[in-house]
Amino acid sequence: MAEYQGRGAWSSKGVGGTLKKTTVKKVVQTVPGPYYMLHSTPLAQVGMRAFLMKYAGQPVDMNDDAVHHGVIAIQVLVAGLGIPCPIHGVYDVETDTAVRKAQGQLGLVADGIVGQSTMKKLLLPLIKRVAREQMNQDWRPIYGVLANEGAFDPGAVGFLDAEDLGLAQINMPSHPDVKFADAFCPSYAVKFVAGLLGQALSVFHDERDSIAAYNLGIGGTRAWIAAGRPDLWSPPHAPDRERNVKKYIDNILKASEGIA
Repeated sequence: MAEYQGRGAWSSKGVGGTLKKTTVKKVVQTVPGPYYMLHSTPLAQVGMRAFLMKYAGQPVDMNDDAVHHGVIAIQVLVAGLGIPCPIHGVYDVETDTAVRKAQGQLGLVADGIVGQSTMKKLLLPLIKRVAREQMNQDWRPIYGVLANEGAFDPGAVGFLDAEDLGLAQINMPSHPDVKFADAFCPSYAVKFVAGLLGQALSVFHDERDSIAAYNLGIGGTRAWIAAGRPDLWSPPHAPDRERNVKKYIDNILKASEGIA
């Protein structure tokens, strides 16, 4: 496990540079918070810290870099709707304008603030398309994994394990072929989830077991099945990290309820 602490998803403290609006003494201010949104001061814009450090050739804080890539992910998804949008990882005025247009197109309040609701709407068409392309998979487990793992935060970094990155919380040591930028790419993340679920389904021929495998791995799931599929289970390699496998599976299957 990495010693570095990740920002988690939708950091309420604004770790990595995300923001929110609040009212202080009847004055609306933009302060650190969980959302990707515009700051009126250019140097305080979401993603700017990492952008400037990269430009200067300086080391970049991982949480800042994750949020920077999260902004890129938002920009790519918005541009994918046919809306002109810069793709440089800074939430600037042009990005705010493009996001508002996208929100209006998707039937959302066009406030320029990207939280879970906007990300769900932006990602759903991609999830359904990838599911169709992956041997016509059911899109719902893919959606559920993304909801449960990264909570749809495009700049998520595992709070307990900072080597879990992006929408799909890809564990980098377990997947050394995955590049840092790839982990935060929406299409890569969705295809990654679809690929692992599809592989597990071909092995276990059971939806619940295949979902368990996303968290436990193929070998871990075999051991869990051999143990009688207990609700609570500790992998042999990590006996101190008990997992509620039943709750994990149930949460993933419930995530897409009510979504057409």
